[in-house]
Amino acid sequence: EAGHCQRDFGLPKNCVADPGERWCGVPVENLFAFYKIKLIAQNQQLWTDSSEKCVHGMSIVKLSPPVLNVVVPQSHCLQPQWNQPGDELISATEAQYEIRYCDLMELSCLQVNFTTLENAPLSANICGLFPFTNYSLQVRAKYLQSSAFQSDGDAFWSNWSLETFARTLPAVPSRGPAFWRKLGNPTADKKRAVVLMWKPLKPKEANGEILGYSLLSQRKGELTAPECITHHLRCRLVLPAGEEFAFYLTAKNRVGISPPTKLVIPAFPNPEVPPSPLSILVSSAGDHSLLLQWSLPSTPRMDFVLEWKKLPEEEEEDPHWQYENVNHAVITEAIEPGNRYAVKIFGLLDGRLRAFGSTHAYSKQIAPRRAPALYPTQVWKSWVELQWERLPLEEQGGEIQNYTLYYKEEKKEAYRAVVLDGSVHHYVINGLAPGSTVRVYMVTANEGGSTRGSLLSIRTKNY
Repeated sequence: EAGHCQRDFGLPKNCVADPGERWCGVPVENLFAFYKIKLIAQNQQLWTDSSEKCVHGMSIVKLSPPVLNVVVPQSHCLQPQWNQPGDELISATEAQYEIRYCDLMELSCLQVNFTTLENAPLSANICGLFPFTNYSLQVRAKYLQSSAFQSDGDAFWSNWSLETFARTLPAVPSRGPAFWRKLGNPTADKKRAVVLMWKPLKPKEANGEILGYSLLSQRKGELTAPECITHHLRCRLVLPAGEEFAFYLTAKNRVGISPPTKLVIPAFPNPEVPPSPLSILVSSAGDHSLLLQWSLPSTPRMDFVLEWKKLPEEEEEDPHWQYENVNHAVITEAIEPGNRYAVKIFGLLDGRLRAFGSTHAYSKQIAPRRAPALYPTQVWKSWVELQWERLPLEEQGGEIQNYTLYYKEEKKEAYRAVVLDGSVHHYVINGLAPGSTVRVYMVTANEGGSTRGSLLSIRTKNY
């Protein structure tokens, strides 16, 4: 114990580390004093010592972890309050505090430092948070070394307090739901079925539990009228095909109503200028996903609806779709290897179609699920004409690149092979012996692999 390390008090104390250990402990009566510390290392023959360090007891102490008492929630803020246990500090202003808070949905954490004023409660305001979101909070403390203490040591952070959990209060939904449609064909009475579909808001957009959706319609030149007030994610209407309708969709929680999302259904046939073309580039992003990139039209900022269906299309099947406000996206819903998909992109400006593009793609090509049926159409003495079916699209597994015909006459050892383009579906084998048996099979190939068909035996004519 020393007075600012200039004058010593009392007898020196010492401790001896156990073999293999790099620490030992000395009890002290006063942490608010200065201490001179020296380390000596020795073996049987020699010893050496370190230079002296002058440390203030509190400047190197590790405080006990604080105790979080309560967390007061607001929509975008949390106010934690805590205590520093025991009598380790004369005043709370002698410590620096650090709060760690984690978004439990995003699994992301941030840490912020706080100091407190004299006689003020130990609390902090953490703002910029998402409404209706679960957070965990912890706090730790470190002695705030005074500039008057010229100490060689650094204070240690305490352990973190026990976790406390809190949820921010709900707020008005920050945006309207993503909104799309499926159009039926006009009937004889000039009406058509329209299915309006929307996606649930993401938690960081809903800002609370969504209690329902409201759908309003507006004919050109008229006021809005309610169509659906529902908990469901779709609404089916039958509309006059020759009229234009604008629809406005909102979501409601217990705090308020979201901004509306607008979608315009044009009259049929649409008298407006055709939409601008969108150039689309599609590539595989994995066996079960596609990466889409498309050009941006030279118009104000657009929203985009991506729509895709497995081919061949089934008329009653709803398309898969998602909403984007950038010109690239990865789609993963209902994407399977070996299936061909029709992909469409709709560019919307104020809910109205202003750009359009389409293409086809596979996430991954696989070997054809079977080889096509092979059969002879004409048989003569020295030649045979063969034909094979076009595989249904769902059985191709990918783009058919080629067919390879293998054939061999009886008494000959080796098969001969003929490679044919994927667009060819018939072939004539010439130069055969009359009355001989020819064995034929076919291998069908695409980028994902090849599949062999069954063996076919054909006997040429004698006359």
